[in-house]
Amino acid sequence: MVEGWQEGRVVPVSVVEVEGKSVAEDTARAYLKMKEAAAREGLSLGLISGWRSNEEQSSIHASYQRGTGPFALQPGYSKHQDGTALDLVVDDPQVYDWLERNAGRFGFSRTIPIEPWHWEFTGWRAGQGIEQPATGSMPLGAKIALGLGIAAAAGAIWWMARDRPQKTYRPRSKPQ
Repeated sequence: MVEGWQEGRVVPVSVVEVEGKSVAEDTARAYLKMKEAAAREGLSLGLISGWRSNEEQSSIHASYQRGTGPFALQPGYSKHQDGTALDLVVDDPQVYDWLERNAGRFGFSRTIPIEPWHWEFTGWRAGQGIEQPATGSMPLGAKIALGLGIAAAAGAIWWMARDRPQKTYRPRSKPQ
């Protein structure tokens, strides 16, 4: 068990290692089933980020506040901290399209419109089961940028978020 956070409160989270990243157990089980299903269709899912400690979320949020990093919720409120959020490799448009069509069958939904890589596990909670439709749709600018690769997607995200107070945003090759 590790110290997780949910809506500003400390909660215990049981994590396992998947692809070298810490992921909450239920989230990991669902992700691995989803990964197997994608592989049967010739697609490869990859994990960038899973569970985050309060220190890691604080650092990512501080970068966002300085305008040098991508959007990040304040510590204690990110779904990464309760282990239900995953950042997935989506620079192949076929992978993203597959996730958009199929992730809901495994309990995953896209919840942050400007982050095509961010998927949250919502199935199996409160007896909901795993059959849930994915929510949200990707903004056109991000969909176009996705076809160009993740660095271009990061640039599109900057463009979509340009009205928020910030200093300088330097697109990264991998999202946080």
